[in-house]
Amino acid sequence: MNASSYALRAAEDSLLTEAETNNLASQASNLAETPNLKLGVQIDDDAERIRSSIALLTSLSIDELERLVTDIQEVREYLKAEGERVQREIMNYAHLSQTAIAASKQITETFASLQAKSI
Repeated sequence: MNASSYALRAAEDSLLTEAETNNLASQASNLAETPNLKLGVQIDDDAERIRSSIALLTSLSIDELERLVTDIQEVREYLKAEGERVQREIMNYAHLSQTAIAASKQITETFASLQAKSI
């Protein structure tokens, strides 16, 4: 799963659904109509429910962030290893190129000396 998928999923998880929003609006209007005696208990219950929801959302977000950090670290290690491999390949090709140039130079010198002897 890539980084943007994690970020999108975390954002989606933290948003209230339309039903939850309607439910909260309904509860808010019910609070306005509730007698004052029950209002204190209702507010305490609502506050506790909100605290629980926030704790759950926070823990889910933290878990997603921890997974995202782990994935990014794995990608970093992979890219580092690939960079080192590419450097080794470049060095091998440079060595091969130098060897080919030296061999070509040797062949050219050999032909030049053979031509000089045959004249």
